[in-house]
Amino acid sequence: MKACYKYEFGYLNVDDQFVYFTNTGNWTEIPKLTEKIQQSHARDMRRYFKHTIYLVFISVLAAAFVIYNVLWGIYNMVVIVGLPVLIYYLYQYLKNEMGPAFAIPHDKLVSVEHAGKSTIVTYIDGEGDEVNDKLVKLEEEGKETLNKLAQENHTAKSKAG
Repeated sequence: MKACYKYEFGYLNVDDQFVYFTNTGNWTEIPKLTEKIQQSHARDMRRYFKHTIYLVFISVLAAAFVIYNVLWGIYNMVVIVGLPVLIYYLYQYLKNEMGPAFAIPHDKLVSVEHAGKSTIVTYIDGEGDEVNDKLVKLEEEGKETLNKLAQENHTAKSKAG
């Protein structure tokens, strides 16, 4: 079984052994993924903040450019409308890069909960700690797959214990 599901900040890839959080959904990036540990979480947060600062910087620069043009009486609609649209598309392009990238073995998946557009995945990370990750706008098929995997894992643990 191999499947790929889109959510707001990336992709959820699923195979027979792991659930992968990826940025592109491309299976070629899977081999370099490891289980989430404190160091990988810190790396993901640095990448997220770097991209956020980049977007804020570009937005402030564009806003200053628009204000400058308006103050000097230059009402160029390409500038006034085009820059905000450009910033929006830049955000759409970069938001996948803001998501985490790691793997979760099926047997470490604890539970899956749904609340509106959000899906909360609870799992055991590489250091043995229970962690929650929130997936916003996960495709319905992805929700069903995660539910099935969590249920199978719960059933297996019930039989073993």
